[in-house]
Amino acid sequence: MPSITINCSKCGLKQNEDKKSSEDESDLKKIIKNQEMEINLCKKQMIDLKLKIKELEHNYGESEKSIEDLKVTLKTLNKQQTEQCDNVEKTLTTVITANNQLTKSVVEDMKILSDKIDAISAKQNQFEVDYVRGKEMKIELKNNVSSLPFIWRVDGFAQLRCKQQPVYSEPFFTDTCGYKMRLDLYRGFNNKMNADLQVLDGPFDAILKWPIKFSAKISILDQLNQKDHFSHTIASQNYSLGSEIKAECRILTFPINQLKPLYLSAQKLSSI
Repeated sequence: MPSITINCSKCGLKQNEDKKSSEDESDLKKIIKNQEMEINLCKKQMIDLKLKIKELEHNYGESEKSIEDLKVTLKTLNKQQTEQCDNVEKTLTTVITANNQLTKSVVEDMKILSDKIDAISAKQNQFEVDYVRGKEMKIELKNNVSSLPFIWRVDGFAQLRCKQQPVYSEPFFTDTCGYKMRLDLYRGFNNKMNADLQVLDGPFDAILKWPIKFSAKISILDQLNQKDHFSHTIASQNYSLGSEIKAECRILTFPINQLKPLYLSAQKLSSI
């Protein structure tokens, strides 16, 4: 059936109004829908923000815990470092003290060693001086006094036993330009005989060393078969320069009654 269009001014107005109202409603719904979408988006964003806030709070708590742990660790490290510093300082102080003591000990030991070296050097120098002096004295003694034997034959010994006057040997010299000496034999007290070795004024005294010191061995020879010789070593005694005798060696006295049978044969006694 064909459609028929009827134009009505009132109806047309109403239709226009309905159409406009429908469009407005549609726009409103769109707006509402958009707003709902925005609201949902905001809610979602809020939820995300809450989750982030919780995550941040959790991270903050973990950070605080880590910070506390770090503080404890730092405190422990500071304590350990302080203890280590104290130990190092104590060790350093001990080492410095030991080093000072060692240095002091080394200085003292070096001083002692230096003193010992000086003492040894002084002794060595003195030894060298004494050695040189000894050599000089030996040479001088060798030049001034010679060791020599001197045999004296006493004539008239039997008469000598009854005399108080001493008997002197011929003077002799210790060297070509040496000291002038002589032996004497005389009767002493208590029937004893004395023998002396005397240093006399000589022509070479000006070039000789004074006072003289010497020793001598005086022997009385036994003419019997036993050869029981009588010997005695004597040392010199110095006299004043004004005396004729400048030095003298004196032998120990010996009894005459022992001298005759022991050291002189009876057959030769009267001829000596």
